[in-house]
Amino acid sequence: MLADLGNEHILNNKKYIFEAKLDGIRAICIKENKKLRFFSRNGIDITNQYPEFDFFKSIEADNCALDGEIVVYDENGNPSFALWQERKERKSSSLMATYVVFDILFADGKDLTRIPLIKRKNIIEKIVKSGNRIQTSFWTENGMALWNVIQTRKLEGVIAKDASSFYEIGKRSGSWLKIKIFKTIDCVVFGFTQEKRAVTSLTLGL
Repeated sequence: MLADLGNEHILNNKKYIFEAKLDGIRAICIKENKKLRFFSRNGIDITNQYPEFDFFKSIEADNCALDGEIVVYDENGNPSFALWQERKERKSSSLMATYVVFDILFADGKDLTRIPLIKRKNIIEKIVKSGNRIQTSFWTENGMALWNVIQTRKLEGVIAKDASSFYEIGKRSGSWLKIKIFKTIDCVVFGFTQEKRAVTSLTLGL
């Protein structure tokens, strides 16, 4: 499930719950046959890239599918995409990743995508025990308070999620809205690509 763009007015909307927008990579965690596997958003098996994800016993279900973000925290406890990139390039083997769980698709053979998000959150809290290299995503009903914390810590932004929404696989829905803290800078655009949309990526000069 993907998020559309939102704005700060959503932060006071009582039908949403709010989470920090984490600066990492999206991944699905599958627990089955007494092992864990991880898949990127485009379906690539990335399990072998994260040998530290040895938290099988922290997930108290025989089988399940979790949705979350793989992050690397800096010395201040903030997720850092730059550190994740450094880890991926093996420039520092000491950088350890953490899997942050924010949703669940099924558990013990039961499809959970058609029950409200707030109930899925309750199921996550019962199944996932935060510990070494795994944690559940913090969420709150007070969007403005979280927004203020995000600004103070200079993080990416906030994700607003309709508490009554179902999990819509592969869809970009207004049920999830990303509210970004935008930063501006003057630069030169040298080129762009169009693989997936009008502008997929940019080459910039500072």
